[in-house]
Amino acid sequence: MKRKLTVLLLTLAMALALLPATIVSAATTHTITLNKTSYAQGERIVVTVTGVTQADVATYPMAYMCTPDMAFGSKLDFYHFDGIGTNTFAFKAPDTNGNYEIRFYTNANAADTLAAKVSFTVGAWTPNFSSGIDMTINKTSYKGNEPIVITVTGITKAEADTFPIVALCTPDMPLNKWLDFAHSYDIGTNTINMLVAPETDGTYQVRLFSDGSFPSDASLVKTLNFTVGAFKSSTWATPELQKASDMGLIPNSLVGTDLTKPITRAEFAAVSVKAYENLTGKTTTPASPNPFTDTKDAEVLKAYNVGITAGTSATTFDPNTILNREQAATMLTRVLKAAYIPGWTLKTDGSFNLNFTQPPKFADDAQISDWAKPSVYFMAANGIISGVGNNTFAPKNTTTAQEATGYANATREQAIVIAARMVENLKDKTLDYSNGQQATTPAQSGSIDAKILGHWRFTSSDVPNGNQYPFIGEYTFNADATFIYKWTYIGSEVFTGKYSASGGKITFTGITSKITGVNGSVSDGVSWDKVIADYQYGTANGADYLKLAQLDYDDNPTTYDLTNAPTFARDGGGAAQAAQQPTPTPQTSQGSSSIVGKWTTSSSFDFVDPSNGSYVGNSSYIDCYEFKSNGTYWEFTSATGGNLASPGWGTEKGNYHVDGNVVYITDRTETWTDTKNAGNSYTDKSFPNTKYAIRFNDSGNLFLDDFGTDGKIITSTIKYYKVN
Repeated sequence: MKRKLTVLLLTLAMALALLPATIVSAATTHTITLNKTSYAQGERIVVTVTGVTQADVATYPMAYMCTPDMAFGSKLDFYHFDGIGTNTFAFKAPDTNGNYEIRFYTNANAADTLAAKVSFTVGAWTPNFSSGIDMTINKTSYKGNEPIVITVTGITKAEADTFPIVALCTPDMPLNKWLDFAHSYDIGTNTINMLVAPETDGTYQVRLFSDGSFPSDASLVKTLNFTVGAFKSSTWATPELQKASDMGLIPNSLVGTDLTKPITRAEFAAVSVKAYENLTGKTTTPASPNPFTDTKDAEVLKAYNVGITAGTSATTFDPNTILNREQAATMLTRVLKAAYIPGWTLKTDGSFNLNFTQPPKFADDAQISDWAKPSVYFMAANGIISGVGNNTFAPKNTTTAQEATGYANATREQAIVIAARMVENLKDKTLDYSNGQQATTPAQSGSIDAKILGHWRFTSSDVPNGNQYPFIGEYTFNADATFIYKWTYIGSEVFTGKYSASGGKITFTGITSKITGVNGSVSDGVSWDKVIADYQYGTANGADYLKLAQLDYDDNPTTYDLTNAPTFARDGGGAAQAAQQPTPTPQTSQGSSSIVGKWTTSSSFDFVDPSNGSYVGNSSYIDCYEFKSNGTYWEFTSATGGNLASPGWGTEKGNYHVDGNVVYITDRTETWTDTKNAGNSYTDKSFPNTKYAIRFNDSGNLFLDDFGTDGKIITSTIKYYKVN
């Protein structure tokens, strides 16, 4: 009997062990944590909830963002869980400063299932302008619809994962609004040429956000101003100011300002930094620690750091003091000396006398300070400055009346114009000075073919197996004998080193590369001592082209000829096609740009206008996209067949842009009508930004492939047909 009872108990225990685990109730600890405790308006809030069980999932667990006084059921935003264990997601911080909390309920329909909550605040925030990311634009003044070339540097893997963007705005726009935007997705350096200047004259901004999905003061890295249309300037200065803008010599602090006004010491320091960087090709950095107590201006600290300006004392700079004309001439001459005379410093300036043919003296020569005369007449001898009429220079104000009228004050437009003339007339020129040495431009290794200097690009969609992700190759040849070659195809590789070019042959030396995988991982590539390649330069229909082989990471070459070499267009233009060279087939109906139009998953080409009503066709599932040429899109989805948890239909709308083989979907809002449970319906619900890899098959069908959490592409089986 005892043995039978033991067997019975064992049998019962085994049976219980085979029952579903969800019937077993046990105490569960849930936690909810945030990445921070204080946020800027609109900032990304990263929420992590742990301890979610299968039993929780069965009762529809939910996280609510609320104010502390909100009753159960009221919320500012919510997130539904469907994962067991740990769930991480994001909320957008509210647009009003104050105290908030996030509550986690194991059952969204029961107030007594509150398992955890955490508090946070939204308040004032200072933008992080000290971030390692930086941004520059090629000009500060544009014509309507003129392309804006933007360079973003310093993108890290973490920042690339948070969708950094450059937004085109008016200065008064909220941070989460813009006229247009472009995504900066590559680790390292990105050149963005997708934005164009607005048609309407005025002052505008480009804003760089490290987190484009949640633009806020916390993710704002940098703003740069530019103008469209006429400068606020004198008639005589306007053409030369446009030239200065094209040369990148107008600092951000003066863009959109009245350029006829007097220039301050701080503003002139910014002009001087622009001139120095243009002359040398170097990027300046602010002095640290800051020696001055009366300014934190980064441009002042850059000028001080490279030794082209000093303070008015050991601790003051007097940034708002107005400069006169002789001071401006002297300071810009020092910029030139700093750029081209080895060993020159402010302290040794007196020992370096520039040798030049003395021009006729100005009529007010006696009023020019002795310390300023060498600079004033050097500038005059080189066609950089001239008088103000009647052969007078107006070096400084010498009377009360002149002080009152600002007779000899240097103006903003004068400072910019003489900086531009100096760069135009003297850049890369040898300076003759009295200590027997000569300043020269940096020595170049080997010979340089000036015709190939600059940026070259080709794009090909002619790739195997019908995947048709475009392959992009880009060469940059610099005047200092350095080069960059980058290829992009799902991942990318960047080659750097030295080069010399003449007689149709380029010799690359000291070549190394870095490979970036599709998941953002970076690894070392090649290390080659020397490669020689044939090249062919030419022009056709007024456009330049360069035929040259690509450097290839899985090759170990010593020479390249022109066999199978692609044809590059200068600055990515159309010269490659104009040259009528053998080039890869350009993207047409199957290229990434061709997603503009209407697409449907229905093989019978049923298409629902997303702005009109529900679908009444025969398909249990249909998905329709319309990608419009103005950068907006609509999506209509109807899913009514099968045993769906939330059958129904809905529409989604937002903005999009295509970069290479990737379409970026932003500003997404969705409306869904649940035909089974009306409580699951919603209107204008916001969703996070997303992206898809664009793919076409040989029949021209479109596939939108997802990206996994590891960055790898997940091949989609959903096929879209083009609707004519």
